[in-house]
This record gives sequence, structure tokens and C-alpha cells, in this order.
Amino acid sequence: MASSCGPYHEEALRRQRVIDKKRSAVQRLNVLQEEERRMAEEKSKEDALMREIKHNEKMKELQNHLNDVQGSGKSATRRPRTVMGVPIEVYKQINVKGKQLRNSNLVLGHPKALWEAR
Repeated sequence: MASSCGPYHEEALRRQRVIDKKRSAVQRLNVLQEEERRMAEEKSKEDALMREIKHNEKMKELQNHLNDVQGSGKSATRRPRTVMGVPIEVYKQINVKGKQLRNSNLVLGHPKALWEAR
């Protein structure tokens, strides 16, 4: 059955259908692109979180390692923490005091004897 509207009207209806199909296709593409963008954003947030967690773990391991190693340099792990049973910091203080007393013609006893006498 032929339309009584004429060829121009049929052409206008066909063009309108093409335009409607194009609009719906563009709308579907926009929805897909928005969904892909959202998924990419979620993935980037997740990746950033994982990188931060790995970085924190690495820093914690490094801090634990630095806490385990005493002193600094190559011989840090082999350096003794005590001298003759006296903590090294106290031993250094006693030696400094001994040098001061020696320079003023006074005598300071042996560091171990001073440590035990405290």
C-alpha cells in the first residue's frame, strides 16, 4: 500500500528515522564511555591504594631493618654495644671525664671499677 503523502514526505520520515537512530547510538556510546571512565577511575584508585600499601610495607621493613642494625657503616652489626660490661655511651663519658681529670693532675679509677661501684 502506497502512502498518499508523496515522495518528499517519505524522504523526510526516512531522514528522521536515520537521525533518531544516530541519536540513540550516540546516547549508547556516551553511556558506555561513562561506564568505562568510571571503571578506569576505580581501577586507578585501587592501584594507588595498592601502591601506598606496598610503600608503607616497604618503609616498615626498612625501619625494622634500621632498628635491628646498631650504629652506621659496614661494621654496624659487629660493633659491640658494651665495653667491659659498661654501656658504650657511659664508657665514653667516663673516658672524657678521665682525660679532664688527668689534664688537671687528678686521677680517675678504672672505668669498670667505677661502673661496678655505682
